[in-house]
Amino acid sequence: MNTALFDKKMIYINQLHREHYQMIHDAGKKGKLFCPVCEEPVRFYLGIENEPHFFHLSKGASCRDPIQTNEEQVSEKTEYVERNGFKIPVSRSITTVEQRTEFKNPQPVKKVPVFTDSTKSQATVTSPYIEDLRKHQFALDANQLEALLHTEGPLLVIAGAGSGKTRVLTARTAYMIHEKKIDPQSIMLVTFTAKAAAEMKHRLQTYPKMENYNIGKLLAGTFHSIFYRILSFHDRNRWSSDKLLKKEWQKEQIIKDGGRELELDEKEFAYDLAIQQIGF
Repeated sequence: MNTALFDKKMIYINQLHREHYQMIHDAGKKGKLFCPVCEEPVRFYLGIENEPHFFHLSKGASCRDPIQTNEEQVSEKTEYVERNGFKIPVSRSITTVEQRTEFKNPQPVKKVPVFTDSTKSQATVTSPYIEDLRKHQFALDANQLEALLHTEGPLLVIAGAGSGKTRVLTARTAYMIHEKKIDPQSIMLVTFTAKAAAEMKHRLQTYPKMENYNIGKLLAGTFHSIFYRILSFHDRNRWSSDKLLKKEWQKEQIIKDGGRELELDEKEFAYDLAIQQIGF
């Protein structure tokens, strides 16, 4: 069937926009669609094997669609033209109907590409510490190992979520400290969130032969926290923590003090908007 009752109104598939398909489908699952003939519940079929249609839940039902009148064939979308500041509907022919996209039957895919196993090859390069990592179930593939072994000069790694970025970063740090004998005080791990920074240090504690006193010497943190520590190191008096605006009320207090000097009325002046403009 191509018709159904929804909220006591007749809906027609040939007038139904595709973006409403999912809503009508969900309405059918909730028991809100009914046959306009027998008033029994119906569902809305969405699939690739058959054209979208309404169907009865009970087997054997064979209701036919009621005849659609000319008035019902008019599209619900009304066009307007503006005249002297007023919107006036544009007159159209009663036969103008906005038809939905014609359903096309599914076709088999031709020339299916041959499947290529993209499983990353396991690393073959070995070293004493890499062997320790493997024994402790910290396996690395060839690409990850390549990043881990690169300790001289800059290195850019582009990787997506869940690809093992944190593992490579922390394992590379452990490798540099234990096998390359690099002073942990010369290593800085920078990330975007405090949670990620804590996670890096936590993972380092799980790696073999990583002592806590070496991990404590690492500089790990967010861009903001590390850069603030740099500023504080060079000019401690200017960047002391008691001079930072850490709370919203501190900002409001400062601007209100300035308002009093200008003799502004606190009840009439919008201090919250002023703070917002300063932020912009």
